[in-house]
Amino acid sequence: MTFLRKNLTLVSGVTRDRGRALISAGAYLAAHRDLESTYVTDLFSMDNVQEAFAVAAAPARGRVKVAVTT
Repeated sequence: MTFLRKNLTLVSGVTRDRGRALISAGAYLAAHRDLESTYVTDLFSMDNVQEAFAVAAAPARGRVKVAVTT
């Protein structure tokens, strides 16, 4: 799909096995700890999961990824 005048293309996708994808992402982040400080901008414990969802739902400049730790 091309947007007129700006010549932009919109591409979407889905993750079919979301659980497996999240496990893989967690393992990748654990293996590359240097990414955590630049990619994960907001980190919450499981006790604050409701706050994590509220933060993730509210766009903010500089926010890249909200994560919940176990």
